[in-house]
Amino acid sequence: MENENLEELQQESQKKINGVGRKILSIALIAVLTAIAVLVTLSTVVTKNYSFNFNDPTLIKIHTNNSSSINNGLTFSNDSSEYKEILNLYNNSFKTKVISALFQGKLGEGVKVKEGYKSFSTLTGAYLEFFYNETQTLYVNGEKYEANIVSDESYYVIAIEVTNSTNLTEVNAYFKYKNSNSSDYSYLRLTSYATQADLFDYIENL
Repeated sequence: MENENLEELQQESQKKINGVGRKILSIALIAVLTAIAVLVTLSTVVTKNYSFNFNDPTLIKIHTNNSSSINNGLTFSNDSSEYKEILNLYNNSFKTKVISALFQGKLGEGVKVKEGYKSFSTLTGAYLEFFYNETQTLYVNGEKYEANIVSDESYYVIAIEVTNSTNLTEVNAYFKYKNSNSSDYSYLRLTSYATQADLFDYIENL
């Protein structure tokens, strides 16, 4: 009789242990699923910004070497409606949802700096030229970038590539200056990612 009672107690205890284990497993599973749901929801709402974080320019000029569909040389001051729309589309082109960046394999990407002389006469495609009244200082990841250039190379113009892209596409930005022969060159080139179809369409129809 004692053995039977002991066996019943052991079985009852095991049932309780199993029940507690199932409850813990269920709670853990619910917690994991909730965390996944929250992450998925956030990824569809939270925006990643690939912007170069340049200051707003005094003037914007459209420059192109080989696109007959874009009017080369159009210039807009900062009090014009065209300037404001171009800047709005430009800024928005660098923003995308985190989940979109993830699926395109660009979630870990950001602004990069490359050094090396480049003649503007060799550039092809469409560009926005940002003109400033003051020399521009470059900051990367919140820190001032010190380029290996001579001191008299001052940058008042930045040329930003514009592509007719519906997905995140690498774009270049060049800090422009004139050499001793008055030719346009760049030593600093920045790269980032943007979706610029709307911006390209707008400047194409100006």
